[in-house]
Amino acid sequence: MGVNLVKYILDAEKSPISLHDLKIHLFSNLHKFLVEQGYPVHTKNQMIKLEMKSGYASVVKFSIYPNTITIDIGCSNCPISYLPAGAVRLSELISEILSFLCIQSSHRAQIDPIEKWMLMHYHKNQDGKITYNSEMFHILLEDALGKITRAYSKKFQDGSIFVRIEEIGNKKIHILKLLESMRNGNTEMIQ
Repeated sequence: MGVNLVKYILDAEKSPISLHDLKIHLFSNLHKFLVEQGYPVHTKNQMIKLEMKSGYASVVKFSIYPNTITIDIGCSNCPISYLPAGAVRLSELISEILSFLCIQSSHRAQIDPIEKWMLMHYHKNQDGKITYNSEMFHILLEDALGKITRAYSKKFQDGSIFVRIEEIGNKKIHILKLLESMRNGNTEMIQ
């Protein structure tokens, strides 16, 4: 498996960068409007959970607290390319999310404008183009600075399997700066 596996990892390393499993943070008073509507509230941390289906991502989950909202965009099977087309896709998804949040309070809640939304966590990935037909694997590597990279076989919804190289990022990045960086193809922001 070893020598053969290197071919798949090198193939993935040449692929364009994409993002998935994004976590976005913003401020809002939406919580009080959801409480008024009778949404169930977690007793220990006052969190209210919401979920939105989207054509742009597998699922978008919201953790809504009295003053903040955390948005989890799960799109591992269809990551967002770190290219101008990916910036368009993410912009449209962000717009859809904002509309969804506004509708939850009949447009009464105060929600941070998008320029204040902050990306808190993300997975940066590169998916190989050569179909992988061998033993499933997951390799975890940590460099001297503590950066963790993993390589694993990723099975997609259509049943195909490819090698994915992935790093977990937790730099705080304003969403608008991320979109601008994607439009310009400047990956330094997520390194």
